[in-house]
Amino acid sequence: MVVRDYISLIHYIDDLEKRGIKVVSLPEILSKLDREVNYEDYDTKKVRDLPRSYVDGKFPGCNESDTKYWEPDNPIIWDWSAGCFTRVIGEMIQGTDIDFITVDFNPLHIERSKVVTQGLSNIEYHVMSSEEFLSSGEGQIDFLYMDTGDMHPIEPTAELHLREAQLIAGCDIMSKNGVILIDDVRNTTPKIVDNEESDYGKAKYSIPFLMKNGFELVMDEYQVVLQKK
Repeated sequence: MVVRDYISLIHYIDDLEKRGIKVVSLPEILSKLDREVNYEDYDTKKVRDLPRSYVDGKFPGCNESDTKYWEPDNPIIWDWSAGCFTRVIGEMIQGTDIDFITVDFNPLHIERSKVVTQGLSNIEYHVMSSEEFLSSGEGQIDFLYMDTGDMHPIEPTAELHLREAQLIAGCDIMSKNGVILIDDVRNTTPKIVDNEESDYGKAKYSIPFLMKNGFELVMDEYQVVLQKK
């Protein structure tokens, strides 16, 4: 397996820590894999990890589509809570033969993603829903980043997450030892706004389903990581 370590991410770490964001070693998680990695990143309701905004809310241009607000060499102003995964992973795979596919149902979000990854190679962009993509039979996935749905109301998102999990298991799209990372599992919004009882929020149905269908829990924190047995 060829996975670039944090060499390309080092210049972001200080900026992340200044904003109180914990840096988790994705390459460490992926070291469990025994083959080259196809990253998949998709979102069907709102953009979190495809760029929703070029800059953080405290800077002019937040939520604007004008590309003049995108400063690729100034990560301190990026909106790290609204879509930097594609950019960071895109940098990490440069110089490798890793394929990275990013999916969103909103063409505007895909266009923003293309802007922030301009000059990076090995990235494919698809405008479609997560369910369409997961059932498309595009081949097996080695690393799947799931960031589906809104935090409120939580029930429709949790139901969609379950349908995605059913497609993942039913279509056998994860490779041997394939890894699934689910974002925002312990976001507190559902508990505050919807009086949600489950600690798993939007993944309250999908995680138990996946664990009953060939996946084991690897990390159980704000984000949850599962691996195919």
